[in-house]
Amino acid sequence: LIRMRWTRPPPHHGSALALPRAAPFTVAMFGVATSDDYQPVAWMGRYPIHVTTLLVITHVICMIIGCLLIAVGAGSVLGVLTFDSAQVLYGGRLWQIATYALVHSPSTLIWFAIEMYMLFAFGREVERFIGRRAFIALYLLLLLVPPLLLTAWGLWQRTGLAGSATIHFAIFIAFAAIYPNVELFLRIMAKWVALIFVAAYSLQLLAYHGWAELAVLWLSVALAYGFVRLRGT
Repeated sequence: LIRMRWTRPPPHHGSALALPRAAPFTVAMFGVATSDDYQPVAWMGRYPIHVTTLLVITHVICMIIGCLLIAVGAGSVLGVLTFDSAQVLYGGRLWQIATYALVHSPSTLIWFAIEMYMLFAFGREVERFIGRRAFIALYLLLLLVPPLLLTAWGLWQRTGLAGSATIHFAIFIAFAAIYPNVELFLRIMAKWVALIFVAAYSLQLLAYHGWAELAVLWLSVALAYGFVRLRGT
């Protein structure tokens, strides 16, 4: 379980991952919409459905479909959806620039469950703070810009991409940029958790010469952090 003690960024000043202090965010403020655009896209009875909730539902459904396809021997369908720079450049499969994020391997099911929890826990707070339309714009940037980079990279070296882990990690980076002093795991502030995760993942990719994956990671982190900063949070 994640223990959170909320802090709110000072008004009209940028919140950075290295922000030394922030004004106390009282318990009474938890769950209060900051953006006027934080409106549900649908209702399920009396319960509002926000963009983050729809994203979680969509990814879970895609994981279930993927498991069933592999179970019946039709896993090749997933290959048509997975991003492959060669297929995009020379095969005309442009849809892979977007559909790769919906391809989830059953072998990572436990990590997928953790990923969805992280998306729901942190994504809804980012959506609450910046608003529905801005959150959709951020998600589309994180979805589309990395494969476009890899498409250009594919002119020299073939690259591939599947899954949404990096996208949703970048959503956490956006959360940490908005609420840098929130205490998370072991009472460590969000800004330090974000920096530790970025550093650890970067070292792992560096050790195995995963240059394309490293570029995607840093591009996604930069997009999330820059998007939040440019909005003046």
